[in-house]
Amino acid sequence: LHFCSDGRVMGRFVLRRRWQCLCWGLAAAVMSVNVYLVLDKVVGKPWWVWLLALLFFAAYCTFISVIVRSDLARMLAGLRACLQPSGGGRSRQATAAAAAVPLNG
Repeated sequence: LHFCSDGRVMGRFVLRRRWQCLCWGLAAAVMSVNVYLVLDKVVGKPWWVWLLALLFFAAYCTFISVIVRSDLARMLAGLRACLQPSGGGRSRQATAAAAAVPLNG
């Protein structure tokens, strides 16, 4: 999903914005289910199991945040461009081009 959303990598085959939203939503759902299943297994276990689960969760969150940092920056730039009044600042196309957000979706 990370590479398929990047126009520099995929060129004209980049995922359209609506598909990106759908895929990120599904990815968030899968991550949420994973957290729920781990918590379900950890409840009632000794403290060291909780500590181990917490350490793995921290490593997982760090890994995910490093991977999606550029994706989040592009999404926030696109959101800011959509929310800005049309009279001031750069145009939507200029902001999107500066943030490398494809406008085809």
